[in-house]
Amino acid sequence: MYLLLCNPTSGGGKGAELKDLVTRELELQDIEYLDVSGSSFESATVNLKNAVADLRVEGLIAIGGDGIVHLSIQILAKTSIPLLLIPAGTGNDFARVLQLDLKDPIANLQKLAKDTINVDLGLVELPVNITERAVELEWCDHSCG
Repeated sequence: MYLLLCNPTSGGGKGAELKDLVTRELELQDIEYLDVSGSSFESATVNLKNAVADLRVEGLIAIGGDGIVHLSIQILAKTSIPLLLIPAGTGNDFARVLQLDLKDPIANLQKLAKDTINVDLGLVELPVNITERAVELEWCDHSCG
């Protein structure tokens, strides 16, 4: 089973439009999926975490921009579950790096379970109080303009 995660507000509503096209295509191809999109970032995160922990997942189809990529990789990073991105954001930086089709995002569905590539991820651990410490820093001695 595939998981489907969508940010409907990405790209000024493009995410919602593409979700309709993607679900139609998945149903035409008789591909089983579970929609884990939530009504908020928080609910989508919880839904995705629970589905990854509880189900046998073949892959995650994420519709959105760089924000949906960020949410997805936080949960998928320590698994072997592949991510298929359907770019629907405003910048789509991650999709550009992967040279995904931005003009015809649905064409990326053809890569489902094929053409996988590994992407290295880094882990940066910051102290919990990093924001408080940053606020305390003297950024400018007031002679810098």
